[in-house]
Amino acid sequence: VTHCATKYKLAFSDEGEYGSLLKWYNIFSNSEPILLHKASKETIICFDESKVGLSATSLWFQYGFGKPQGPIKDSLLNGYHVRKFSEYVLEKFGIPSSPKRRSERSIVFFSRKINRRILNEDEMLKMMQSAYQTTFSSNIIPQIYNLDLATNNTKECLIHLTESETVVGMHGSAMILSMFM
Repeated sequence: VTHCATKYKLAFSDEGEYGSLLKWYNIFSNSEPILLHKASKETIICFDESKVGLSATSLWFQYGFGKPQGPIKDSLLNGYHVRKFSEYVLEKFGIPSSPKRRSERSIVFFSRKINRRILNEDEMLKMMQSAYQTTFSSNIIPQIYNLDLATNNTKECLIHLTESETVVGMHGSAMILSMFM
């Protein structure tokens, strides 16, 4: 990851903006990414070399582009790659990759406000706390962090994930962040 991030500069050809993900783009690019649609008509951008898409080594899930969704058979991605990637990201966000675990138990609950919402969130949080206390010990009250990728910044989410023992959420993009636990 470090080699690629120092060698390549990201360029986006869609009409989008950086949005809240600029920090992510910057850690994978040797300088601020280029938004090609923002370049003036007089600007000439010359590429010595370009790579489009993702390395087969990094792919593990088929998102339904012409095929049913599901894991990619014989994926080359393994635990070593995931660990090296997560260590790299945590370092770039200034988060220790091996934090001292908290003395109390903690849970990250990923909330969703737009689609695939859990309608009875408050009840769910109470049930999680009760189940945790019943399972482990009645005197241990877990700290539950209710996070939402739309409202909490990435660094905050990553810090809580590295310190938590459990993550709960609806199927979706937030759950991949469990790799940072």
